[in-house]
Amino acid sequence: MSPADQEVLWNIGAQLTVQVRFQPALQPGHRYDLVYDGQPQNLNVTATRLVLPNVFRGAHTLQVVVSDGLGVVVQRSAGRSFTVQQTSVQN
Repeated sequence: MSPADQEVLWNIGAQLTVQVRFQPALQPGHRYDLVYDGQPQNLNVTATRLVLPNVFRGAHTLQVVVSDGLGVVVQRSAGRSFTVQQTSVQN
């Protein structure tokens, strides 16, 4: 759900809040993970609201992956691109 594809985020303080919604909902034993800029984050969580640290200015990609209890990927979202902007102190 968030961030939206092609969204521009301003002054997030290097903390990206990610809101996840999958249909159907997670099955027992399934977990979420995020793939941020092509790198799995190995979060292994069931929470639908996640905070990803160390997200700095620039263009990024994000994908949500659902794995079963054995770590086998059962579903993945379409990738999303977003940009983080930081207000300059020179302005």
